[in-house]
Amino acid sequence: SAWVKNVSLALDPPLADPASQRAHLFSFGSYRLGVNARDADIDTVCIVPSHIDAFRDFFGLSPDGSEEPPETGNKWRADERLECILQETLERHPMCENLVAVSGAFTPILTFDFNGVEIDVACGVVAHKTLPEVRRRAAPAGPPSVPPERARLWQRMTHIDDKYLMGASENTVRSLNGTRVADAILQLVPQHGPFKLALRLIKMWCKNRGLYSNKLGYLGGVQLAILTARICQLYPCAAANTIVAKFFKVLGIWSTVAGKWGPTDPIRLNKEGQEKKTVPGQGTEWEVLDRSIWEPPLQEQTTYGKPSRRREELLPILTPAYPSMNSTFNMNNSTKRILLQELERGQKIT
Repeated sequence: SAWVKNVSLALDPPLADPASQRAHLFSFGSYRLGVNARDADIDTVCIVPSHIDAFRDFFGLSPDGSEEPPETGNKWRADERLECILQETLERHPMCENLVAVSGAFTPILTFDFNGVEIDVACGVVAHKTLPEVRRRAAPAGPPSVPPERARLWQRMTHIDDKYLMGASENTVRSLNGTRVADAILQLVPQHGPFKLALRLIKMWCKNRGLYSNKLGYLGGVQLAILTARICQLYPCAAANTIVAKFFKVLGIWSTVAGKWGPTDPIRLNKEGQEKKTVPGQGTEWEVLDRSIWEPPLQEQTTYGKPSRRREELLPILTPAYPSMNSTFNMNNSTKRILLQELERGQKIT
C-alpha cells in the first residue's frame, strides 16, 4: 500500500486523496489451497486501483517496451521516479534477492526471493478508483503458546468479488481468477483435511509419472485440485486413501463411458460459473466476460461457406469461478491417451 500511495502522490496532477489509496495482495495456486511443498514458490496477485499502470508503475516501462513511462495521461513528477516503480523498490529492499522482471510474458510478473522464499507477483489493475479496506475475520484464540500480538496470523482476507472483473484487462481477469478459483474449490469441498492430503498424494503421483504440466497438455495444479474436489463431492465422508483410490477408478470409468467425461461433457464442481450475467436484449458490461464462458463445441461450423470444425477440447475440466473456462485446453490426442493409460495403471495399483 505504501507503494500505491507514493504513486498517487507523485502523479502530475496528484490524486485528491492519496492517503486513502491502497493495494491488496492475494495468493493463489497450491499455497492458497494449503498443499504447497516446502521448496515451492508462492504465486500472488497485487490488486491495485485504476490509476496504477502495470507497465509504468510495476516495471518502469511504457506499453511499447521502452525504458521511459508513456507521456499520455497522468505521469510522475521527475523527482519521484524511484519511489514509484515497484521493481526498483524491491531491488533496494535488503531481504529481496534474485529479482527478475518478466514483463514480456503472457501474464507479466515479478519473480524474486524474499527471505529465502521464491515469490511471483502479478499486477491486477481493476476499474475502481479506490479499493476498500480489507475486512478481517476475528482471529481465533490459537494455541496457548502463541502470544496475542501474533494472533493476526490466523486472520484471512475476504474473497475477490465479481465486480472487480468488470472493465479489467484479460491479464487481470486471468490473475484474479487464480485466487477466485482456489477460494471456490475450498468452499465446494466437504472436508478440507482429506482433500488436501489426497491432493498432495495425487500431485506426487502426477509428478513422478511425468504428467504434471498443463503447458504440455497434461494436468497442472488447478486441474488436479478440481478433479480431486469432484471426487470429494461424490464421497463427502471418505478418508484420504479412499479418495485417492476413487480418483483413479471413477475418472478411468468416466473417460470411457459416453456422457460422463468428454468433449461435450466436462467435469465441473458447480454451475454458477457458467451462468451468464448479461440480460437478454440489453448490452451490459458483463457481455465481454460472458463470451469467455465455456460452451459445448458445435458439431459443425461454417467459414466462408465451407464446413469447418474448431479445435476439439478432449477432456474439459471447468473452473468453478465466473467466468467458467476450460482449464485443459492444451490437451491433445497424444497426451489424452497417455493420461488414460496412467489412470488405468493407477487403478490397478490402488
